[in-house]
Amino acid sequence: MRKKGVPLGEALREFSGPDEWEELERLGATMRSAFNEKMEAILKRDFSIDQSKSIRYWNAYSELDRRLTSELLERLKSGELTATGYFKGQPPQAGISLIPSQLWESLKPSFFKSTASGGGVEIVGIRVFENQPQTIKKEKDLQRWFKQKVTSNYRPSSKQKMFAEAQVAFGGELSERALHRTWKNIAPESWKRPGRKALRGMKE
Repeated sequence: MRKKGVPLGEALREFSGPDEWEELERLGATMRSAFNEKMEAILKRDFSIDQSKSIRYWNAYSELDRRLTSELLERLKSGELTATGYFKGQPPQAGISLIPSQLWESLKPSFFKSTASGGGVEIVGIRVFENQPQTIKKEKDLQRWFKQKVTSNYRPSSKQKMFAEAQVAFGGELSERALHRTWKNIAPESWKRPGRKALRGMKE
């Protein structure tokens, strides 16, 4: 994570899980392709094309985008992520200010403009960054937890199952990026091979 953070407009890409962001980009590209195909057919007066395809992709894209946005806002509200910006109406010498986490309860973000407003407040030039001390400690604790699982000869049935167990163990406070990094660096190859099964009778 860059020390100066990232603009709010880039925060979804920076702080979403890599698999989820890749899926969002894939859906966006497919949605645009389906829309262009529909428009070309309309221009050619070909009305036999299945227009429901572009609608299905749009719905899937919108649903995932809303979920990732909601997760990012929850991390801002909890303090796992912090943000700074310029509060409109304050004197110029006030400069950049830290946005209190509780303020995100009433703020509505505009990712395209990197702004947010609500509750009589308008903030521009928003940058988002990780609360480093808290985040680093959690990831180190996660790494120790993973290593204990490895040494106990436990084998998860899938990566998603392991992530779910980790979230339960840490009260749902782990970021997707921390989980993916830890899996990549610590999980043995036997966990990553497809078709594996959890060992029966193995204590967790």
